[in-house]
Amino acid sequence: MAENVNSAATTTTTTVSAPASTESTARKGSDVWKYFKKVNGEAKAKCDICQNLLAYRGRTTNLRDHIVAKHPLFYSPSSNNTTTKTSATTKKTQGTLSVKSKMCSEAESKAITECIFYMICADLSVKLEALHSLLQMKYSTCKGSLRTKLEESRNIALTTDIWPSRAVEAYITVTAHFFDSSWKLNAYVLETTAFPERHTGVEIAAKLQDIVDDFNINSHISVIVHNQTANMLSSLDILDSKRGWKSLNCVAHCLQLCLKPGFEIAAISRFMSPARKFIGHFNHSVVATEALKRKQQQMSTDSNCKFEKLIKDCPTKWNPSFLMLQPDDTVTKRSDRYLDLKGEQWEIASELVKALKPFDVATTFFSYEESPSISCVLPILHGIVQSLSAVVDEPSVIHKFKEEVSGEIKRRWSFDAFTYDTILLLSLMLDPRFKSLSFITDPDIKESIKEEVLSRMEKIKEKERSSKYRD
Repeated sequence: MAENVNSAATTTTTTVSAPASTESTARKGSDVWKYFKKVNGEAKAKCDICQNLLAYRGRTTNLRDHIVAKHPLFYSPSSNNTTTKTSATTKKTQGTLSVKSKMCSEAESKAITECIFYMICADLSVKLEALHSLLQMKYSTCKGSLRTKLEESRNIALTTDIWPSRAVEAYITVTAHFFDSSWKLNAYVLETTAFPERHTGVEIAAKLQDIVDDFNINSHISVIVHNQTANMLSSLDILDSKRGWKSLNCVAHCLQLCLKPGFEIAAISRFMSPARKFIGHFNHSVVATEALKRKQQQMSTDSNCKFEKLIKDCPTKWNPSFLMLQPDDTVTKRSDRYLDLKGEQWEIASELVKALKPFDVATTFFSYEESPSISCVLPILHGIVQSLSAVVDEPSVIHKFKEEVSGEIKRRWSFDAFTYDTILLLSLMLDPRFKSLSFITDPDIKESIKEEVLSRMEKIKEKERSSKYRD
């Protein structure tokens, strides 16, 4: 293929190059021979631009007509073979294409494309078949540099997820997070690869092991952050027993799961359906959207107010219901609405937004990649539970919603039994902001956490002493 393109491009560059010398043109008697070659004796002439054959019996009128009609971009008539002074502009542009505001024929477009393609490849001094090798070389260089950084880091946290593409093909992504020697938090994608196998715990565990082994960081893994699907939990149990890798649930994902029982309450579920229809009406109608814009402008005191687009909830997004229900005064003002819900439904929406606001703030905070947030997990969760406490005169359905969600948070993080994840407790204890463990009332639990921290510190010191002794 490369050879065909090169040959075609070579023909094109010859065609659009500077006109033939005066001697060559004079020898053939007409300037049209810059664009044609005689073939089959003297009976036919071949166009160098479109490769068509035209009859030639001593006169070039039909050849010139062909160039003028079919290839006007290339045709530059001579001045009746008289010598004229060539302007500086002509000299400068001679041998190049003069692009005009005219449509190119299919043959011309193809010729120009091949010409440009050839010039790019020639400039790079490589062939197409070498491109793959160049990419592989670049990948190997970057991977080697990353491998060196990973080996220098003693503790690495991994995040992993399995996700579908738009073509409904499964992929797995593994990202490494670690601090470098200057205490800067780094995040690198180790691999994003197709995962056509069945997503069983065994297959996921095998894939994660292969990726980690490829970078030779088995002993550096401190924790793997993951979602709470059954197959992922099964794979992490396998990795814990085989390699001792600890796991930690993604807090943002867990918070979304905690909201699910609340939205399954019959009264909430019945309300969400017309709310989706309400927003779907505007999302599927240009006329309705324009009417909504006009209403917002009429009801706003700010002449430069920005149009607030309504968002329909989507299960794949964080806080989808909050984004959908979050009211804007210009939309939900009761005195004048374009498409209304019932009064009690607006009240439920308003109270739901207040209850969901802490979840939106927490999810945004935990999604921040510039600094670690693990030490803030338990304090934030306790803050959310406090925000879900009952309020006087609130609708009964909102009170039930808060109870369901609060209970789900306590169940998933074992609040009542105070059997928190060891990693969460250790990070909490080591953060000066929370080391007092004020929300833990049991003194025995506080003491056990301190003992665990001291024990681990002694192990680190012993390891450092052993290393110095060996040196």
